[in-house]
Amino acid sequence: MSTSIPTVMFPFNSQPPNIYGYRASLQVHNPRFNIIQSKFFLDLSYANWNTTQSHISIIAIAPILRFSLYDAKLTTLFFDLSAGPSYLSKTIFDHRHQGIHYAFQLIAGPGLKIGKNKNTAISWKIMHYSNSRLSHHNAGITIPIVVSVSHLFKN
Repeated sequence: MSTSIPTVMFPFNSQPPNIYGYRASLQVHNPRFNIIQSKFFLDLSYANWNTTQSHISIIAIAPILRFSLYDAKLTTLFFDLSAGPSYLSKTIFDHRHQGIHYAFQLIAGPGLKIGKNKNTAISWKIMHYSNSRLSHHNAGITIPIVVSVSHLFKN
């Protein structure tokens, strides 16, 4: 049985400092891949980031490993780690040379599942895009605080 989680993220602080936008994703979970206190998700996402002078769209696919840290009756505290390939629509974003269209998307941060069935989650994450020096230019894009709200739908 699989589950999916639509997620929308909004940045609160960023690098470059004037970046704003959103990231929407669909996360698919198969319980067969659960490991003790952790769950494995596959994240498919589209991000749209803007500055006053530039725009970039990013498509990514990445596994997410979610560790349950504390489980109570109405809440569960968790920590997500994710890394995977992404495609950048442009190689220059806000005068920052990304080098190539391909980068790695890195996401990490804590969150809280809430509600009677714990179907809603709120999380705070850091995001980073980098080509890992696959190109001479590697300015990267860092978004230190991203708030994510998601809801779980079960099949």
